[in-house]
Amino acid sequence: MSNNLGWNLREFADFKKGAKYLEKALHIFQNQKAESAVATLQSNLAMVYKDLGEYNKAADLLESTLNIQSKINHQNLSTTQSNLALVYQNLGEFTKAVELLEMALESDIQNYGESHPYVATRQSNLALVYTNLGKYTKSADLLEMALKSDIQNFGELHPKVAIRQSILATVYKDLGEYNKAAGLSEMAMKSCIQNFGELHPNTSTVQSNLAVVYRDLGENTKAADLLEKALKSDIQNFGESHPEVAIKQSNLAMVYQDLGEYTKAADLLEKALKSDLQNFEESHPNVAIRQYNLATVLVDLNRVEEAYSLLEKAYATFVLRLGSEHPHARVCLSWLNHVKGMLG
Repeated sequence: MSNNLGWNLREFADFKKGAKYLEKALHIFQNQKAESAVATLQSNLAMVYKDLGEYNKAADLLESTLNIQSKINHQNLSTTQSNLALVYQNLGEFTKAVELLEMALESDIQNYGESHPYVATRQSNLALVYTNLGKYTKSADLLEMALKSDIQNFGELHPKVAIRQSILATVYKDLGEYNKAAGLSEMAMKSCIQNFGELHPNTSTVQSNLAVVYRDLGENTKAADLLEKALKSDIQNFGESHPEVAIKQSNLAMVYQDLGEYTKAADLLEKALKSDLQNFEESHPNVAIRQYNLATVLVDLNRVEEAYSLLEKAYATFVLRLGSEHPHARVCLSWLNHVKGMLG
């Protein structure tokens, strides 16, 4: 009962209550030494911790679950591999995430065939990590397959389809296909509002993704409106210190920068950076992104020495975690050289 209630609360974005009930159920089954039930509960609880931004706790539970399921060749093994990979992604451990997702995808294709919904989920998750690694074409190929599969299995108005559309749109944006990205994102947002309502975390993520595309198209006022809604929603759902809030703050700050509102942009980015430093280690890619974004705004504010210091830190992290040929590293190096020139 507690497991079902906890999981249902997660579906309604009531993550803290969901965690409470799942923790209670897990304690009961641990005392009964019911290994299979413990594995299922650990997995469910881990995903709630992930939603709450408690990634280390989620990873610990999923690693334990994977160990249990590997011993008994559990039917949910590939799901656990995929879930753990997403947590590793949140922690910036992209190589570990790719290894797990490639295993999970291969397993599901063998067990279910290429058109099964599980396969589409694995393809989508793997595509997310490829995007983090700057492999945008491979990511788009996987997402196009996953989207086609989900439309065939569920129809165009299903929530899964909206999520795939939104993720694929962000990859099209990275590939410079902004109009395709905007069209997909607009369809995804309309579907998410219909399926989840305007205040659901899925809706705020889609709003943020669409706003980033609008920014690239120069539609900064529309982008700001969407991001302000998404940020307000995430603060209500998660609280101000959650990693998703930092992402929305950062995205909104970059729009404010484009609008010439540099002080507002810097204030938001300083909050986002502080939050990420609390949630992640200093060498996490998210921290480097905030440092880089803040540095570009500080240049606009003529705080050039501070900007240079942040760019040095960001570049070191990008090279360490993503490699010197990653797009983030290359762009950051260009800015670093530019700001170095400004300092003489």
